[in-house]
Amino acid sequence: MSFYYDISFIQELTHNDETMIKSVVQTFLNSVPPLIESLMSSCEKQDWLQTAKDAHSLKSNIDALQIKSIHDDVKNIDIFGKQNIQLELIPGMCKKVKEVLELCIDELKLDYSM
Repeated sequence: MSFYYDISFIQELTHNDETMIKSVVQTFLNSVPPLIESLMSSCEKQDWLQTAKDAHSLKSNIDALQIKSIHDDVKNIDIFGKQNIQLELIPGMCKKVKEVLELCIDELKLDYSM
């Protein structure tokens, strides 16, 4: 059992098919790092609309693996960036999202021998 993610939703969805679970994990490992990079880059440039779009793109990955510790942060980055509000909070949330996702990636690689 992972501290960062919960694979039970994927297990239920795939009827515990290990091949399909590994495929979902591999898709996560392939798609999330470029999204993190884009999120951090747009945040650094203070391009809040793009930061919001990047956060929105991460939401389905985060929801699929039930990464609850950053769910609200990603949702808020999306909302704040689109509405141009509470912008001073976005960099800290982006940093937290990046750190948690990098820990998830490391843990997934270990847990699924990838």
